[in-house]
Amino acid sequence: LKGYFRLDHPLCDLYQDWIQRDSHFEKIAETYNGIRLLDQPEFESLCSFICSQNNGISRITSMVKALKESYGKVVASVEGISVY
Repeated sequence: LKGYFRLDHPLCDLYQDWIQRDSHFEKIAETYNGIRLLDQPEFESLCSFICSQNNGISRITSMVKALKESYGKVVASVEGISVY
């Protein structure tokens, strides 16, 4: 999880870099503190992007969950829920 959520990268450094690159991010960062980029595998990112076309968040979430359950490997169990 540490690698996936990039918890080893200090948020302050990332935020300063992102604010310099995009002034709109400064407004977003004030409202949504804790934003991070995931270290998502390329294939997972591609599948999520394809699923996102013409779909809402709840449908995308259910499609990605179904793909993970069908083709992924269980890496952990949290409160009885499998994490892929």
